[in-house]
Amino acid sequence: MSKGIVLIDTESGTEKDVVGKIQNLEGVKEVHIVYGHNDLIAKVEAENIKELREMVCHIREMDAIHATSTLLVT
Repeated sequence: MSKGIVLIDTESGTEKDVVGKIQNLEGVKEVHIVYGHNDLIAKVEAENIKELREMVCHIREMDAIHATSTLLVT
């Protein structure tokens, strides 16, 4: 099992909409609006690193997302 924390920067004012889209993705365990350098944080899981990378790529391609940073959990 591969696990990660995805830090997400969104377009201003779109945080709630993006949360709604991300939380419905398979493998997303939690997603929260946060304050500080990032706008959202998502806890994700996949069967392997390849599937985790595909999930993160899908998140990165969503409208209103400017950037992501993924932290792998061991």
